Parts: sequence; C-alpha cells; structure tokens
Amino acid sequence: MPVGDLRKKTLTTDPDELREHFEKAPWASYALVCGTGIAVLDLDGSLGTQSLVRLVDQHGLLEIGPVVATPGTNGLHYYFRSPGLPTNDSFVPGLDWLDVGKAVMGAGSVHKNGQRYEWVIRPGEMPLVTPPAWLVELVRKPTAVRYAAPVVTGGTAYARSALRRECETVTARYQECETTPSTLPPSRWPR
Repeated sequence: MPVGDLRKKTLTTDPDELREHFEKAPWASYALVCGTGIAVLDLDGSLGTQSLVRLVDQHGLLEIGPVVATPGTNGLHYYFRSPGLPTNDSFVPGLDWLDVGKAVMGAGSVHKNGQRYEWVIRPGEMPLVTPPAWLVELVRKPTAVRYAAPVVTGGTAYARSALRRECETVTARYQECETTPSTLPPSRWPR
C-alpha cells in the first residue's frame, strides 16, 4: 500500500525508499492510502463508541483485525480489507468509513496535539479481515442509520428529558428532508 507525503503527492511502496525516508527522519509521520488494500472504520470518541455498540447489538459481532488508538479524538481506527467502497464520513454519528480516496495516519505518527497514534492490536497479532456484510451495506446506504437516537446520560432528569425531546425534534425534521443533512449547507438546515 502506498505511503508518503500527501501534501506533496509523493507516494511510494518501495521498501528502499521507505527505509531511506525513515533513516533521514525517524520522527516523521506518515499516512496510509485507503482503498489500496485497506479500509478503516474510524471511531471518534464516546459518540462513536455508543454508535458502534448500538450497531453490534443490532447486527451481531464485529470481527476485527489490526486497531490503532487515535489521540486526537480519543478514538480507534479499525483496519479491514478494502471492499472498494467510496469514503463515507459520519455514516453513523461518530463513525467514518475511510476507503477509496482517503488516507489515514499510520501508527507511530504524531498527532497535532503531540501524542502518537499507537497500535492496540498489531497486524501480526490479528490478520486483516473483510468487513462484515452488514457494515458494507450500512456504508453503502448511510441514511438507513443516520438518524439513530442518541444516548443521553448525565445531568438532571429534567435536562436529560429536555435534551432527548430536542434530539427527537431535530431527528424528525432531518428525516423530512429529501437529502441527507451532510449534503445540505447549514443555511438550508431545517429549523
């Protein structure tokens, strides 16, 4: 899979070039190009965790392979064999599908906050797996779960109830739209 500097559009799979690059700059960060053998389920923080738990409850276990902890969002990158799907940002709240046309920071790279992306499960510990059919279908048809009700925790009973009602109102209005909210500019969001 190609690795390189995306800003300069220099990508390589040549082991000698990679070795030379990291000998010159062992501190350097790198990106892996998705859709060239790998795809990544990008889970962002507690919202992504809640969404993934709901999906697993609904569809069954998610077989996983290599996993990287992401320091910027307190999340995880789950690596899969690429099914060649288009990238789908936020196909479910807190979850992005990174595939054809996207890149992902590699383990050992440094996030802008100074922390490193770290392996949780290394490639040698678990093989790269094919994403389950239910996940592929959800990525292909994002509106099927885009409006999943949020999990409301913390605060007073009154605050939880008010937030839950507001979320239901917003969800109902978005469902009335002919297009998904991610394709509408904020000026056209339902009020």
